[in-house]
Amino acid sequence: MSSFKDINIEELYDNKAVLMLFGALLNNPTTLLKHDRFKLEVSDFVARHHRIVFSAINNLVNSGVDRLDSIAIDSYLNKYPEQYEIFRSNRGLEALEFAKNSADGDNFVYYYNRVKKFSLLRAYLKSGVDIRFIYDPDELNSDKKEKMQNGLDKMSINEIINLVDMKIVEVRQSFEMSADSYGQRAGQNIVGLIDDLLEKPAIGLPLNGSYINGIVRGARLKKLYMRSAPTGVGKAIPNYTKIPTPEGFKRVDEVKIGSYIFGRNGKPTKVVGVHPQESEKEINKVTFADGRVAETCDEHLWEYFTDRRCAHKTKTTKQILEEAKSLGGFKGTSGYTFKVPINGAVEYNEKEYGLKPYTFGALLGDGSFRYVSGRRDLTFSAADEEIISTMSKLEGWHYEKEKSENYSWFFRKEKNTNNRISVEESIGYKDLWNAKSEDKFIPDDYLLGSIDQRMCLLQGLLDTDGSIDKKGRVAYHTISVKLKDDVVSLARSLGYIPTIIEDIRDKYSTGVCYKINIQMPHEDKLKVFRFSRKLNIANKYVLTLKRKEHKDYNPIVNIEKMGFSTEMTCFTVDNDEHLFLMNDYIVTHNTRFSAGDAINLAVDKVWDSKKNDWVSNGISMPSLFITTELEIQEIQTLFLAFVSNVNEAHILDGEYDEGEKERVIEAAHIIKGAPIWIEHLSNHNIQQVDNMVTRHKLKHDVHYVFFDYVHTTLKILAEIASASRGVRLREDNVLLMFVSRLKKIANELGVFIYTATQVNGDWDKVDQATQNLLRGVFTPLNFLSAYQVGF
Repeated sequence: MSSFKDINIEELYDNKAVLMLFGALLNNPTTLLKHDRFKLEVSDFVARHHRIVFSAINNLVNSGVDRLDSIAIDSYLNKYPEQYEIFRSNRGLEALEFAKNSADGDNFVYYYNRVKKFSLLRAYLKSGVDIRFIYDPDELNSDKKEKMQNGLDKMSINEIINLVDMKIVEVRQSFEMSADSYGQRAGQNIVGLIDDLLEKPAIGLPLNGSYINGIVRGARLKKLYMRSAPTGVGKAIPNYTKIPTPEGFKRVDEVKIGSYIFGRNGKPTKVVGVHPQESEKEINKVTFADGRVAETCDEHLWEYFTDRRCAHKTKTTKQILEEAKSLGGFKGTSGYTFKVPINGAVEYNEKEYGLKPYTFGALLGDGSFRYVSGRRDLTFSAADEEIISTMSKLEGWHYEKEKSENYSWFFRKEKNTNNRISVEESIGYKDLWNAKSEDKFIPDDYLLGSIDQRMCLLQGLLDTDGSIDKKGRVAYHTISVKLKDDVVSLARSLGYIPTIIEDIRDKYSTGVCYKINIQMPHEDKLKVFRFSRKLNIANKYVLTLKRKEHKDYNPIVNIEKMGFSTEMTCFTVDNDEHLFLMNDYIVTHNTRFSAGDAINLAVDKVWDSKKNDWVSNGISMPSLFITTELEIQEIQTLFLAFVSNVNEAHILDGEYDEGEKERVIEAAHIIKGAPIWIEHLSNHNIQQVDNMVTRHKLKHDVHYVFFDYVHTTLKILAEIASASRGVRLREDNVLLMFVSRLKKIANELGVFIYTATQVNGDWDKVDQATQNLLRGVFTPLNFLSAYQVGF
């Protein structure tokens, strides 16, 4: 039997395709200039006369010729006697004339790909790669020959490259892999596993903990997520906590799967998991620098900046409190340590109002809603007409001064009539009729308008009772407690940071005036005013080009144990950051875990207990789960529990409640048909992980990889020691190199990789019988620290 080395390289060539390619180029020579898509080189042509013709076409096109024919090529080559003789002896003129008339421009891509495919195969053959499994020019069987030709036509160049790479990886894998690793499709033998467990139940640790059935949406290719969190806990908040939603504020226990709340960026985000905690949890009161307060459990996750505003980190409430104690407080020499990101402007829907938001804001500032001497006219106090004029244009009103010597104005719907607009006619909120300054407030529906509407409302408020000084400091002043709270909520909903100062003096009817300082981005100071006098001050400040203010975080200043517990719930939300807003637009983290992520991406439906039916996920992405501790069957039962929503303890014990066994069997068939694979690595090095991911990417088109957790092994230590030429590295440095390699794999293969880290602190103080629960599943993974890195 002949060797692939005996293949004549000139047989890996298609003369007809080359000739038709030349014809297409003569008809449209500028195609050669589209180098981002089509790239031809002299080496793509085996026959010398073809190389000569291509060189002539290429040189003429690059010299600016945009119209070509066989005569032009003949004239060009006539200048080079040796090349011209070869051209003539191969009847080049006649061949090009035929090609120009015969080539179909619509088939240019086919001709091009055909030539490039053979060029690639020749390059592999020259490098010592046996390419006969793709194309064998010595094949004599006509049926096989035709099938091989058709296969080559259907394959893209990248597919050929992947096939060859796959062969190389399989060879490498066969030598490098050992008894330390083995793998299979997740659904392999999974139905039989259910029967095995019925006969011989698995004995495991007792369930003890909270349900975590969250999944992560927004897994992005070429990204590595490394995350961890304590097991047996939910990232929960009290059921009475108010959550901003597109329909207004709701209690936590009113939010359902499919409801919409808001992400950190202020955009609506879908709730894809609601996880009531099985037992009451102790409350922590978390206080922020601007006065906002949140109540959470110990395990609730917070994403924050560090002192140096480097990469985001994520830690639990308990860990932040303990770290603050170890540091001597929440504030260090360079400022507060835990800086939670500020929300973006919340995108409520546009509303219909009786008064334009600007008008309403201005009236809350300098309008009078009082009934004086039996008259109920709406009046406004202003030294000049600018704000009055703006309001009147918005509402279609006419305005007049009460008396020439005072600053009081009134409004009419029609000019030169006696009918003045009344408070009751203009203000559609009875609680504001005849209200004193200290009783004013912003109605809820004005606080829930669109971003533009709320900005207009703030402009009306600031144009009247607001201020800006030459240092760019923006503030609002009121003696109303309710209006003070409403302005604070309004500012927060726009992504600003309001703080309150009390001015206690007898001159105020209430004895106190509230000054609300509103911190905002540098450029936004031009957006919050319309009144020209104040807008000019803002413009002068912005034009000074002073250092821009960083107002995109809100530091945690204190955490207190409240000494009592309450019912709590945690959410999973469908956004890239996995963050949502709670209370007064405080940015908080949602729960997630890799096993749920992997199976949820790969299976196309799961059991919904509320609907009592199977529901579609709408996705089925090829995924790989790499386990380093649990056996493959343990991962399979975990997957079964997630898909069927049956407690894994029931599956392991072989003891089912009514209807559960049928659901588990159906879940097995779903997983069996799903594009998900499980690989086990007990003692691995970095290269083995690289090989494994590469093999599954090429063989199964896997784009989502879940590596249970990052830890050192003897093989990794040996591999790193060899690479570092014997220099001894700390374990954290070794793990950093491992994570960096994972990130490189993600980039090079265009895959998403999700992994976790182990705790190195006081994990041994935790009850080790506590397990994670995932849709009724307990997952015996090691206890993990709450830290996330996004690359």
